[in-house]
Amino acid sequence: MSTELQIQGKNAQKKASDDSDIDQLIKTLQEESHQMIELIEIERTYSAEAVTQFKRIIAALGTSYNVKDAWSGRADIDKAVLTAQGDICIFYSSGTVQSKPLESISSETLLKILTLAVPEVKRTLSEKRQITGLRASILERVAKELSKVSDESQERTARPKTH
Repeated sequence: MSTELQIQGKNAQKKASDDSDIDQLIKTLQEESHQMIELIEIERTYSAEAVTQFKRIIAALGTSYNVKDAWSGRADIDKAVLTAQGDICIFYSSGTVQSKPLESISSETLLKILTLAVPEVKRTLSEKRQITGLRASILERVAKELSKVSDESQERTARPKTH
């Protein structure tokens, strides 16, 4: 009987050890789950902030961007365009078109879109800055020349005529 009691004792110890392991696993699972919930909320917050800021930039530029490669694994998509209003227009090979606000795109796809669009936005912004700078420079010169002409005209009309 003593051997049988020893076996029962060992079984009880093993069961207690297994219960302790399960308790530890459950505790770890709860901690991981809690962290995951927090990270998802952080991801949503920063995703919304990024979309808001990016939409302001592209709206000011008034240009659309090709973002088809954000869905590179999808053979059923012919074209995807990010509009200046911040909508994604997806053109399917079936002929259908789907329009989605940028806010509704998953953060994974949003990151792909930003990776594609940000360099293009930078290029567009740089081009527009150069063109605007050139116009401003030309207008500055024109304004100076017109000011000279205007000053000369005033001087001529202010002088009395001599015959």
